[in-house]
Amino acid sequence: MDDVQLAAKSVGISHNTGYIWLRRWNEEGMDGLIPKYDGGKPPKLSDEDYRRLDEIFEKTPNLTTDIASDILKSEFGVVFSDRHVSRILRKLNYTYTKPFMIYSKMPDDAEDQLKKNVDN
Repeated sequence: MDDVQLAAKSVGISHNTGYIWLRRWNEEGMDGLIPKYDGGKPPKLSDEDYRRLDEIFEKTPNLTTDIASDILKSEFGVVFSDRHVSRILRKLNYTYTKPFMIYSKMPDDAEDQLKKNVDN
């Protein structure tokens, strides 16, 4: 076992990482060991886009993932997977709910009638 492998093992990294760090140290010195985070891809929607999207969603009755996906495509020109559209909806504090069924022939005083019948 050479010095790089021994040093890598003592700090809990693979020997491949040890050799990468050695190469960076030799080429760039201490600056070569500082991680360089690129930050990834820029987001497709800005904070302003999210605010506008929330306003659109507020005005959309019976919002579904499919409808939200269509809105994102038509208004912002972006296409996301259904899974990511669900994440966006959660980020904007929308939750899954089942439709609440209301009997169309229910009398206005249905609650009072129910209480009256239960008490008897």
